[in-house]
Amino acid sequence: MFKVEITKVKSHIMAYEEVGGSAIQETIWGVCTRIETTYEIDSPSDPADVAKVIRNARNACIIGNTVITGVPIEGAFTLNGADFDVDAYQKTEFSA
Repeated sequence: MFKVEITKVKSHIMAYEEVGGSAIQETIWGVCTRIETTYEIDSPSDPADVAKVIRNARNACIIGNTVITGVPIEGAFTLNGADFDVDAYQKTEFSA
C-alpha cells in the first residue's frame, strides 16, 4: 500500500437520458445517453500519487465499470407469492 493524503473531494455527476414511447401501448423505453463526472480534489500530496489514487479508484469502480461494459440483467417475478411469467401474457392491443 501507499499513503496519499486527500483532504477534500467534491464531485458532480450529470446523467443525460432519453425516453419515449407509451406505457399504455407498452412501447415505452429509456436510455442513459451520457454520464459526465467532475471532481474537485484538495491534497498536499504529490500530484503523481493523487493520479495513482484516481486511476485505482476508476479501475475498481464496480458501478462505473458495469455502465461501461454492460452486463445482462436477469429478472424473476412473483405474483401473490407464486412464480410469475410475464411473457406468458400477450400485450394488450391499444385502440385510440
